[in-house]
Amino acid sequence: MATTLSDQSISTAETYLAAAVSVSQKVPRSVTTKIGTVVVSLSMTNVYPKVQCVDFGEKGMIDKNNNVLKGRIIITHADIACSSVKYVYDDLSVNGIKIKGYKTATKLDSAAMEFVWSDTTTYADSKVATRYYYQMRKRRDVNNTPTNYKNDTYELTGTITGINKISETYTIEITKPLISESGSKYFVSGTQLTLTKKGIETRDYGIGQNDSIATSQIDDKAPKQIHLN
Repeated sequence: MATTLSDQSISTAETYLAAAVSVSQKVPRSVTTKIGTVVVSLSMTNVYPKVQCVDFGEKGMIDKNNNVLKGRIIITHADIACSSVKYVYDDLSVNGIKIKGYKTATKLDSAAMEFVWSDTTTYADSKVATRYYYQMRKRRDVNNTPTNYKNDTYELTGTITGINKISETYTIEITKPLISESGSKYFVSGTQLTLTKKGIETRDYGIGQNDSIATSQIDDKAPKQIHLN
């Protein structure tokens, strides 16, 4: 369930979008704002759905991870409450790797979000990988900080299906909710099943410990302890 290049690009686009909005928030019209080499096209009206664009340019820009981003991400907010947001990759590339597709984020209620990723990645050697990822994220505990969402405990469920760059199919399914806690780099509990050409791996993240240890079992072989870092 690792972060992908498309997810990192969206994070960068959101940062530039927020910066552009803060500069232009008092202007009730469409606004084009340039921040460094990045051009952000905003809609500052209350007309929805609201379509906005972050353009990294043909020459590109370098993000905080030293990736070179080129192309555009088109961001559509369905309503004023931002109950649904769609990100479309328009001629997007990261370090020369081309990405097509979209991501949607839908707010189901005050504690639950639904995410869908559907993308195709074309590498420099022309090899292609595809991915469809459905995820449900629910907040389990606010940990006595109701206004600080970064400090909350979340549970994740979902499934990934895809074809990797060597044309092998795979499926990853969360079979017991994965629990993410503030301050922990890895999941503290939950299980996931990965089906590939090599077999079936069942990975168990434990029963709540904040550590980098999990248990991996391949098919019917004996489980082994693995270090995630």
